[in-house]
Order: sequence, then C-alpha cells, then structure tokens
Amino acid sequence: MEMVQQFQDKMTTYNSLVLLFVLALALNESSVVIGRKHVYVGNDLGEGLILNLHCKSKDDDLGNHQLSYRQNYTWGFKSTFFGSTLFWCNFQWGNVRDSHEVFNAAEKEMQDKTNNLWLTRQDGLYYYNHDDDEYQLKYEWGKTKNEGN
Repeated sequence: MEMVQQFQDKMTTYNSLVLLFVLALALNESSVVIGRKHVYVGNDLGEGLILNLHCKSKDDDLGNHQLSYRQNYTWGFKSTFFGSTLFWCNFQWGNVRDSHEVFNAAEKEMQDKTNNLWLTRQDGLYYYNHDDDEYQLKYEWGKTKNEGN
C-alpha cells in the first residue's frame, strides 16, 4: 500500500511539472492573444505623390509597398497577452524618409482599438482619434514622438 502511495505522489509531482512546463510554453508563445487588431496606413499626400511603405515587427516583415494617392495598406494580427506587440513603418515620399510606430500594444489608445487608422500627409503622420471622430497629427516628419507631438 505504501508503494502505491509513493507512486501516486511521484505521478502528482510529475503531472504538476508537465502542467507548469506546458503553461510556460503557452505564455511564451505569441499565440496567447487577447484579440485581433488591424492597422491601416493610407496615402493622403496629394495627387501624383507616391508613398513607399515598409512595415514590420520583431517577428514579421510585411515587405515594401507603393501606395498611390488615396490607396491604403492594411494588415491584421493578434496582439500578445503581455502587450509586447509592436509594428513600425518606414515611410518615404519625395525627399522625406522617416520611421514611426503604427501599433504599440503598450499604448492603451492603440491596444483598446480593433482598428488603428493612419494617414500620411505632407506635414506628418495622422492617427484617427475614434473619440473625436477625426484624424489628428501624431508625428511630424523628421521629429520623434518625444519632440513635442
């Protein structure tokens, strides 16, 4: 009887270790998600101006895209449970070359929205404010977000 009890105790310990291992793997995977998100980046630079766009995250390179006036590029993804999802884009048009975050799960404003909408205009990158129902200048070209935007 004592031998059966020892076996059951070892199995309980083994099962607990397996469960902890599986949970650790699950938490480490980006498949542990809290919801599907979409990012839209549109060209509102003006007639005849082409926007060259290259967006990526730590894990995904979405490639190069050329957007004509009033075209947009969009993609969907699942944000990680720990709020570590980050996408940024390199923008190029005319003499302007710049790079900015377009989704950062650490920013509540972006994390709370299913659709994150951006427009490129000649003075900068605009983010759609859902509460005010309008696009607002988020980044001026050539300035980082810490320079007053």
